[in-house]
Amino acid sequence: MINKVEELISEIESLASEKGMYLHRYQSNLGRYRVRIVYALHESAEKPRTSTECSGPKVTLNNREGATTRCEAYRKLTELKESIQ
Repeated sequence: MINKVEELISEIESLASEKGMYLHRYQSNLGRYRVRIVYALHESAEKPRTSTECSGPKVTLNNREGATTRCEAYRKLTELKESIQ
């Protein structure tokens, strides 16, 4: 069963491809089991080395992705989807 966040990511990828962009995911391990995850849109299918090199909008998550519509990832990814519509 696919969770809501994965479903939203698939929607963003298909919407971005219609606009000639690609969704890239970056993860930084901050220590003590903390992570920072950045989803960024870029004009090239080749993933840039860092998220700062991406040309499109970005969202930063301060925790791992959740699975429900109530998690931080779903809210921020929804904002990213709305920014490219």
